[in-house]
Amino acid sequence: MNLFKAIILSLSVLTACKVNRDFQNQIKTDFSGIWINESEDMLYEESWSWNDKMLIGQGLIYNNTDTLFSEKLQIVKKLGNWYYGATIADQNDGKTVLFKLPKPYTGQYVFSNKKHDFPQTISYSFSLDSAFIRIEGIENGVYKSDDLKLVKSTMRVP
Repeated sequence: MNLFKAIILSLSVLTACKVNRDFQNQIKTDFSGIWINESEDMLYEESWSWNDKMLIGQGLIYNNTDTLFSEKLQIVKKLGNWYYGATIADQNDGKTVLFKLPKPYTGQYVFSNKKHDFPQTISYSFSLDSAFIRIEGIENGVYKSDDLKLVKSTMRVP
């Protein structure tokens, strides 16, 4: 009976490792690259790349050649959970704010941090060459949300 339990436990561990690797490959595939949204007077760019342990990203808003907004981004696995991290130099004392990806993954990445002022939820979904981002939550007692569609780019803009 002990041998049987050991075999079952080993198979469970191997299956969990494969699922984790599959999810890691999925998240790398979905996010990696340069994503842009252009309007007549602004450009939003989000770029992501894998560095052995996590996805490293950057979000920028440009107006002509001036940078209006910049944030450092990351998606990292900590203590068995995946987190989306955002660092904005002049917010939260420059500290990274983490948003947890709840289990199970449902085909849309919905990261949440109910203790954050705004947003409390950041969602990503992907289709072919597009990424759809939604930030939402309660701000000053009122529900608020913003949606953004990004298109995959082959080159960095400006």
